[in-house]
Amino acid sequence: MRCGLPIAATNVGGIADMIEDGLSGLLVPARNPTELCRAAARLLTGGKDFATTMGQRAAARIAGNFRPENYRLALLEIYRATLKDTPE
Repeated sequence: MRCGLPIAATNVGGIADMIEDGLSGLLVPARNPTELCRAAARLLTGGKDFATTMGQRAAARIAGNFRPENYRLALLEIYRATLKDTPE
């Protein structure tokens, strides 16, 4: 996604937090290799604009939401909240 490529993935774990189905990638049900193959084929045959636009959205989503700085700030907020709730 960071490289501007659209993704076909199974909807397991936190994948749906990263991929917006139909916008920045394609999500399929877990344990369904047929649907995963269909999604990958759709990315390959859906036309250049389809894959390019989805890839651009994927890169923008990663850059805007999943940067190391965002992770660091979220982790600091967890620590602050934990310390605030800890009795002295």
